[in-house]
Amino acid sequence: MARLCFEKNLSPTDAKSNLEISKRALHLPNLKLQNEDTSMFVRDQNGCLWEFEAPEKPSSGRRTLRGEWPKFASIYGLKPTDTVRLYQTYLDTTLYLIEFEKTTLSLF
Repeated sequence: MARLCFEKNLSPTDAKSNLEISKRALHLPNLKLQNEDTSMFVRDQNGCLWEFEAPEKPSSGRRTLRGEWPKFASIYGLKPTDTVRLYQTYLDTTLYLIEFEKTTLSLF
């Protein structure tokens, strides 16, 4: 069981470099409790484990997924408008789950 942190349709920047996270995202690592450690261990829908970082931008207060995010996006061929969902697990609140849904083109 897991609870949704956020769902997002990727922008071109998200798909190529860092994923910008909405300020409305829930259940992300608490920067103050973790001494500014922003690392997140994330298991994808294929069972692979990734280490993302979610630092806060000082200028805007928004957070971005970095670390292995660009590699993850590249390996799975994520493109703008694909959908990503991040969840926090209930049993281990330091483990997150990520799933993606590829956009399909309709010819009709």
